[in-house]
Amino acid sequence: MKHLGVVFFILPILIFGAVHQVDMVGLTFVPDTLSISEGDSVLWVNASALFHTTTSGTDGVPNGYWDSGLMSPNDSFVFHFDSAGVFPYFCTPHWTLGMIGLVTVAPVGIDEVQAVEPAEISLALAYPNPFTRTVRLDYSVNVGGRLEVTIYDSAGETVRRLVDADLAVGRHTVLWDGVDDLGRRAGSGVYYIGAHINGTSVQEKVLLLR
Repeated sequence: MKHLGVVFFILPILIFGAVHQVDMVGLTFVPDTLSISEGDSVLWVNASALFHTTTSGTDGVPNGYWDSGLMSPNDSFVFHFDSAGVFPYFCTPHWTLGMIGLVTVAPVGIDEVQAVEPAEISLALAYPNPFTRTVRLDYSVNVGGRLEVTIYDSAGETVRRLVDADLAVGRHTVLWDGVDDLGRRAGSGVYYIGAHINGTSVQEKVLLLR
């Protein structure tokens, strides 16, 4: 018992950096995309009247990183991210309804450097969202540079590269017609529009309904 008591008091000091909260609201993770630093933790809180899970993986298939199990209303679950990477996750009962999320973990030091730099790109909300044929994304570029705008699926795979060009400062608009790089119609599901310029990245989630 003494050994367990020592571990209980030491563990929070050893494993927890910053703690970022994600609320389960209705059939949505809020926020559904999160950027954190290596060594941080994410706390999921079920703020709805439904039963949810936070389960790492894609398309309803767990990959074994974490699984909260079924969470009752007001339950919470925390996971510590000790390595950098991109970690998609979903709610087991509701992922087919679009209840998925993404945690991007940067190596130690990356977030701190970016935090003191002015924002180089900002996104407006995608419209319409959900969409059936075409979605529009407005964005502002605050510095000149090489801009890439790419569509990713929920597994992080590239679906369509929409923009790869040098752009001037100002507002721009890009449209996606739900077609991949090979001209095939993408299936129904959640996709991410990622914009990258001069090492800065922003992301917007959209839902395609066929």
